[in-house]
Amino acid sequence: MHFWPWFRPEPTPEIGCAGWGKGNGRMSRLIIVGRLCHPMKLRYASDEDIPLLADLNHQLIQDERAPNPMSVRELAEQMRAWLHGDYRAVFFELAAETVAYALFRSSEEGLYLRQFFVSRAHRRRGIGRQAIEIFREQVVSPDQALSLEVFVHNEAGIAFWQAVGFEQHTLSFRIGPKRVAV
Repeated sequence: MHFWPWFRPEPTPEIGCAGWGKGNGRMSRLIIVGRLCHPMKLRYASDEDIPLLADLNHQLIQDERAPNPMSVRELAEQMRAWLHGDYRAVFFELAAETVAYALFRSSEEGLYLRQFFVSRAHRRRGIGRQAIEIFREQVVSPDQALSLEVFVHNEAGIAFWQAVGFEQHTLSFRIGPKRVAV
């Protein structure tokens, strides 16, 4: 493994790459990609990223078994409306590859994280944990709370959010529309 002069070894078995690196003037956790360590970078999304955001959102809907029948095209239209409204999106990149994204907006209570997704090929390597750390360092101001919602049947999602320090805050209930007998 190649070690740069600014590389400080630190055992981190959950990620597999030991150390911190300096990129863009900030210290950032290094992640192993191939045989080299790379810093994870946060990049704000633009209109050109809407097709990618829609595709990743579609994968998120599938993975969390959300009751959302929208097509990728419809999700792109929705994403465009959100990004032209109150929402912002960021990508988390390793070696110029998108490995995760987050969609969020400011609210009276702090920052609301509507969507967070780590690509399937990059899970179980500490990337989600690192992305949330970077998100909290670079997007969430120190005086803001960060909140999100998880489907109750999404046990993996619940376990992840608890593992990165989130605590259950509220419990919401829903009833579907009345069905009219024909």
